Amino acid sequence: MFKRTEDSHWDSIARCFDLWTPPLRPSAPDISAMERAADQTARRLGRNLAVALWGVTPEIAEMRWPPGTRLTAIELAADMIRCVWPGDRPGVRRAVRGDWVQTPDLLDSQVDLVIGDGCFNTLAFPHQWRTYAAAAHRAMVEEGSLVMRFYVQLPRRQSVDEVLADLQSGRVRGFHTFKFQLAMAIQGEAEQGVRLNDVWELWQQVYPQVEVLIPRVGWSPEMIGTIGIYRGQETRYWFPTFEEVLAALAPEFQLEWVSYPDYEMGDRCPLGVFSPADPSNRSPRPGSTSGTDRFAGGTTP
Repeated sequence: MFKRTEDSHWDSIARCFDLWTPPLRPSAPDISAMERAADQTARRLGRNLAVALWGVTPEIAEMRWPPGTRLTAIELAADMIRCVWPGDRPGVRRAVRGDWVQTPDLLDSQVDLVIGDGCFNTLAFPHQWRTYAAAAHRAMVEEGSLVMRFYVQLPRRQSVDEVLADLQSGRVRGFHTFKFQLAMAIQGEAEQGVRLNDVWELWQQVYPQVEVLIPRVGWSPEMIGTIGIYRGQETRYWFPTFEEVLAALAPEFQLEWVSYPDYEMGDRCPLGVFSPADPSNRSPRPGSTSGTDRFAGGTTP
């Protein structure tokens, strides 16, 4: 069985989750797109939704769901459930401990929608992406939806010097944005991913150049300290381009529409809404928009 990144890494994140801010957590544009996707799925199916949430992202658990929705959150790290999950509500939502690849076995029946935030970036690209996509496909009904936000590499990868130049010029403001852009800059091919300890070591190298900028950008010591959980971590994240995302998911899912938010680093945080693919590679459902065309606030169907 495939295993996601180490539990210890996620237990560390759970203990400082309050310092995790967008784009590492979904913000209003993301939640709005997720709510729209859920509403579309409920209207199309004409019934109350059964939902599988990968992870315990509180913003998703507590968003505006169609009336009658029943949600099961699946999370492997015990501390994420204990510290981050907003709590079970009988008949409305519950959290269970397990690996997402076990989704079909952890549910009482098939679901109408599988949803998550950045989940695939914790999986080895592309083989685990395909395996977990297949698990999501098996877990959902034929007319279900996969709704997922991704962190993606730009078609032309930034260099570390370019990331530092963006920070110095004021084009990068958030610490988490800077941290993830550093990670993307040192990743080679998508299949390699980036080891988190390598991000930590790079941070140690660039800190003298960054230190003088901290008062201007307003990063708190606590916020900066969150990069310390990368120290010594063999855990990897994987950042493919969006085209590579679509190719990896293609055996199981086809894109219906995509939303690019207008916040910082939004061009690297697409939210995709997918339908299950079938052997005939059917075209998108009537009324949907396929592809990656976008406007300032995202692409809508």
